[in-house]
Amino acid sequence: YRTYDNLALVTEDIWEATAYFAERTDHFKVAHNIIAYEDIKARGEAEVAFDEDVTKCNKSFEEVKEILESDAKKIISVGRFSPEKDHKRMVDAFTKIWKENNDTYFIIIGGNQYNGLYDQLIDYVKTLPSKDHIVLILSMSNPMPIVKACDGFILASHYEGFGLVIAEADILGLPVISTDITGPRTFMQKNNGTLVPNTPEGVEEGFRLLIDGKVPMLTTDYKKYNENAISEFYSLLD
Repeated sequence: YRTYDNLALVTEDIWEATAYFAERTDHFKVAHNIIAYEDIKARGEAEVAFDEDVTKCNKSFEEVKEILESDAKKIISVGRFSPEKDHKRMVDAFTKIWKENNDTYFIIIGGNQYNGLYDQLIDYVKTLPSKDHIVLILSMSNPMPIVKACDGFILASHYEGFGLVIAEADILGLPVISTDITGPRTFMQKNNGTLVPNTPEGVEEGFRLLIDGKVPMLTTDYKKYNENAISEFYSLLD
């Protein structure tokens, strides 16, 4: 990291953390990832589908479809089942909100799991009073139709590189909440985003704001965002 001519950071937020191990910053430049917003919109128009012999879920496909087509409020989070996502904290926060409003569901979709965390979460959810209202899905090639069918998106990680799922949910028309952490912070602040404290109480507040419809949409112009990202990338070659 310290020997290259340029080191590209995908967000300003990780400057300090990268400097810790790069031991110099004079070669740092920010080059945001391009966001394929048109592709995301197109994928959101597909039919909801599990991948045969691959997708795992604690509900049947028919039950998931019924939930998505219901009038109940549905909050979703997308992210691999790994420690920094702290899905247990999210289901605990949701359970407190669910006790206030039983006509709500929380859906988590993850592409893979670390050290059996998906299986452990399923076992934990079975012990909760809200267990029938929590949907846990592992491995979907296209989660976008499910995201689009929901009413709000929450990212409650302890840290992220950027948090592309926030932009994906926004593009699909969902209000989004993120914990106030490096990675999503600057993007959210620049685009009228709503941040909550990175605490159990903050995550609980995020669920409540989404369910009560008190989260404004982001104001991101993704065409302009991509134009700037391309310029940043080319600047690395100057």
